[in-house]
Amino acid sequence: MSAVDVALGIILTGVRFKANVESWNHQFGFRARPEVYFTTALTENQIELIQHYVKVHGLPERMRTRAKSDVQAWLDYLADYETLLTDGTGYARTKWLLENPVPHHKDGWDAFVSWAEKHDEASEYITNQRKRE
Repeated sequence: MSAVDVALGIILTGVRFKANVESWNHQFGFRARPEVYFTTALTENQIELIQHYVKVHGLPERMRTRAKSDVQAWLDYLADYETLLTDGTGYARTKWLLENPVPHHKDGWDAFVSWAEKHDEASEYITNQRKRE
């Protein structure tokens, strides 16, 4: 087994995804803040392996990021490994959030309410699907 294989295994078990929808003082009072980060239980050697792996594969190098382009890069890269992720639920929720952004306030209140209902339905569906796996 190579160091690359070990690094990928550490990434699959250590990466976490958050699909944050938090209060905000603009627009409808909410905004999406997707996030990718790694568990804090990593050793220095594991962190070094991850850092080397992300450099080689052109992935974002920060161990915690909210930049949508970085979050999307992680989602895209890990798509083939989704069923192997320890945090598959977080991955699915974050993916949904990026594919279904909060509507702009110019779209109107009804668009936001519709989005919020879809968000809640998707979140419940994802949670129930993951419980069955």
